[in-house]
Amino acid sequence: MAGNESYKTLYVPNIATRVLSALDCERKYALNGDVVICVGHEEFHCHRVVLAACSSYFKAMFRHELKETAEARVTLCDVRADVMTVLIDFAYTMRLDINEDNVQDILTTANFLQFDDVTSACCDFMTNQLSAENCLGVWNFASNYGCKTLISNAKSFAVTNFNAVKNQPEFLHLDKINLMAYIQDDELKCDDEIEVCEAVLAWLEFDKDSRANDFVDVLEQVRLPLANLQTATAQDLEHHEHWREFLLEAKSCQQLMQKGYKIQGPRTRLRESGQISEFLVILGGQTKDDDRQDTDFNSVVKYIPIGKHNDSTNAEKWSDLAKMPNSKKRKYAIVHSGVNVYVIGGYDSTVQRSTAEVWRYNFTGNYWKRQRSLNKARHSHGAASLEGDVYVAGGKNSLIGMRLNSVERYVIADDEWLELPSMPEAVSVPCVVACGEQVYVIGGSNINDMPCHKIQCLDIAKKTWCIVRHISIQRKLLSAAVIDNKIYIFGGKSARDVITYDPASKTVIYESHTTSEQRLYPGVMTWSGKIYLTGGKGSDRIKNCADVYDTKTNTWCKVTDYLPFSMYMHGCCVIQQV
Repeated sequence: MAGNESYKTLYVPNIATRVLSALDCERKYALNGDVVICVGHEEFHCHRVVLAACSSYFKAMFRHELKETAEARVTLCDVRADVMTVLIDFAYTMRLDINEDNVQDILTTANFLQFDDVTSACCDFMTNQLSAENCLGVWNFASNYGCKTLISNAKSFAVTNFNAVKNQPEFLHLDKINLMAYIQDDELKCDDEIEVCEAVLAWLEFDKDSRANDFVDVLEQVRLPLANLQTATAQDLEHHEHWREFLLEAKSCQQLMQKGYKIQGPRTRLRESGQISEFLVILGGQTKDDDRQDTDFNSVVKYIPIGKHNDSTNAEKWSDLAKMPNSKKRKYAIVHSGVNVYVIGGYDSTVQRSTAEVWRYNFTGNYWKRQRSLNKARHSHGAASLEGDVYVAGGKNSLIGMRLNSVERYVIADDEWLELPSMPEAVSVPCVVACGEQVYVIGGSNINDMPCHKIQCLDIAKKTWCIVRHISIQRKLLSAAVIDNKIYIFGGKSARDVITYDPASKTVIYESHTTSEQRLYPGVMTWSGKIYLTGGKGSDRIKNCADVYDTKTNTWCKVTDYLPFSMYMHGCCVIQQV
């Protein structure tokens, strides 16, 4: 045996399927089962472990101190035998045929028995079948059974397609409660509020006698002050006793609003029609040169609405937000996820050491909250957000006085930092970006205090690192952003060049079209298909302008006075607020 391997690993990928198939055969012949599920006059011989694996309901029943835990027979009420047959077959075969005829029956029982995979599949099927004709019925059905995802999808379809939905029989057959919930939704999309008036009139006329007492309650949900009151429909309202009162109120509100008064109330609140408001947020950074003794560390957070035609800003338009908790910290990593911005680690100038503290800023609530600290204090590191988690890589630690190759993942939902496998090469001031299913650590400064020429890649599924590319980089301080699954690297060979890396083909393109001027430590963000480099340090001064790169045309434009003041080492991101 000399020279041969001393061990061998055997892996049979389909063994689980074979085991489940064998148990299915035994189940069909009532062999070796340990529980009988009784539904009406039907009996199903099963294995507890199989049912528990597919259903949280059975898992809780068989694992906790319930009387069914030890009993060999379990009786289920309010369940149909034919539907139970389908669910048990699924538990043993992992196959289930869903169609329009059986989806509601299966979803009802699967939801009750907590077959979560089946429930999710049924909700997906019904979502794909949504139409103007059935969305209100699906919305009501999902609400009755607490299917949150399906409720959200059906509601979104209904409010987005109001013009088509209001002409369907389902709309006319709505009860008062569901009608009010529908038309009072802020995201209801209509070209003019008069369309809601017309729909309500049709609903009232459809069953005038029984709905006569609902008239006022329903009218209170119509935002008549926002309607065009010059239409024929509005003029007809003057002849209706109940409508006349609301119409007079609406005309008075419109007269006041035309004079510049802000009228607040449920019937003057604008519908958002599902549109998302976007805001440019800047935070932190430095406003004076760090080579001088009067260095100013900035704790200000500001924001400004950003729109399609808002490519020029000035200081007067910016609004203040809650300040950062530690104004004497720099060289931290800033990353945003949803409406939250995370300020991670950094160098605390007060105590002159690296810190592990992590702060979260919530844009919606305008507050800061301390989060779980990093496992290892660090500064001059990079961070990126991917699939709802945050990844931090590299940097320096002032206590051990060396660059780091350690990597941490922040699980936002659990407020927990997990250590990941280390990078192949330790670097400080790297660019860290997420693209596809990978996290890329680009360039930086290596242990010899020289520019690192590598693109290091973490596969988050496999938790393995590799070096995907060596690139020609002459400088340590880079900036990078991702658009259309391509990584754009700025300042690699010279202060103003662009390098494009395509992870799909693993190719590098060295662009010839450069920025207008040098900038170090700029804020980097993407918006509307373009990359913005904001502020930064130039050869002679700190900047408040922005260079905007159009990746499709490989061209740059410059926006002067883009930031409220000159700054660098700051965070810069666009937050979408629904």
